[in-house]
Amino acid sequence: MRNAYLKLLYRYGQRHTILEEINTTIGWLAIHPDESRLRATYLKLVERYGSVQQVDTALVATTTLPAVHLQDSGVRMAYMGLVQRRGTTQHTTLAIEQAINWLTPKRQSVEVKTYLELAEQYASLPQLRSLINVLAEWLAGHKKNAHILTTYIKLLDRAGTPEQIITFLHTLSDWLPLLQQSHGALTYLIDMIGHTGTKEQIDEIAVLLRGWLQDNKPDDNLLVHYLNFVGKQGDPELIQWALNYTSQMIKGADISAYLLSAYLNLLGRHGSSAQLQQALDFVNGWLMHHSANPYLLTIYLQQIKYHGHPEQIQQALRFTTDWLANETPDAYLLTMYLSLTKRYGAREQMLTALDLTTSWLDNKRLDAFVLETYLDLVEYCGSTPQILRALSIITNYLLSESTNEPSNIPAVYLKLLKY
Repeated sequence: MRNAYLKLLYRYGQRHTILEEINTTIGWLAIHPDESRLRATYLKLVERYGSVQQVDTALVATTTLPAVHLQDSGVRMAYMGLVQRRGTTQHTTLAIEQAINWLTPKRQSVEVKTYLELAEQYASLPQLRSLINVLAEWLAGHKKNAHILTTYIKLLDRAGTPEQIITFLHTLSDWLPLLQQSHGALTYLIDMIGHTGTKEQIDEIAVLLRGWLQDNKPDDNLLVHYLNFVGKQGDPELIQWALNYTSQMIKGADISAYLLSAYLNLLGRHGSSAQLQQALDFVNGWLMHHSANPYLLTIYLQQIKYHGHPEQIQQALRFTTDWLANETPDAYLLTMYLSLTKRYGAREQMLTALDLTTSWLDNKRLDAFVLETYLDLVEYCGSTPQILRALSIITNYLLSESTNEPSNIPAVYLKLLKY
């Protein structure tokens, strides 16, 4: 009855009534410590409504319980949730230390998952390494849990010792069936192998992934990590296979700007002229129907600058000009846009680009990276109003702290004064 009453309070009670009942319940639990279901409901009530003092009292009371009363999964999960959302640093450290001993192979996956959510955010490096050992033991008895395996691999890459990583990689073949069921696990495995793997391990995972991709459709995140991995670790034959595979996969697919950026980046370094031309035409069409981001547009303009034909270049300039009128670029995109405009744009396009840039400079902290390219275009274009505006911007820049950075801006300033 008391547990049902607390659940009703949790959903419908008024705050002052709930606070009073929290104080009453902590005293009742001190007399009846074996009431695990009531304790779990109480902890959830404290998490949502309790005062700072009530949170501290609930956490201290729970951590000092005899071990037999802490074995209940409902209590443990409610306790971890309270620590994660309302606990102090001291509460968190203690909870993680205790749970490392509590997390045995007998624990259910939902209990382990709740603990990992806390540990991933707050555990120290020694705690994470202890957790990796505990997870290895837990996984040995739970070889069908892809979610926990994914987190385990992520923690290995983030905090594992060389010995812990080597131990896992020696048993990699045992995990392949489960790994191939999880895009997330494969993604973290790619990262870990790329960071710490030997040449043999890199070759092994490359062969594994190539075979997996032939029979499965990856999500965008996995394919991006694969393309980055291949670009850094793959031989020319594997890189070409990855490029051909991606070019086929994106046809008719609703792919993301994230994937398109990685594909263009790899093409720019390793693709043929024909592949680049085909990709640039594809991106031109894709941009008409999807939302771009500054990173994609920067890579796109970079490839257009060096590999695009005149029509593609003009399409890119028109699209980017329209995009900049409504969106906020970063310094890299704006610099690439100005450089392309100077090289291939008409005078009217240059003046528009300068207007867009002055607007950006008015609303952003003056950036030497953008400013140098902007001034280069101002000097090249030679518009008197633009020169006067640029001189005003440079004056502000030279009077700011940015003058401590080495640049060519003072020299350009002197050139513009001649006009």
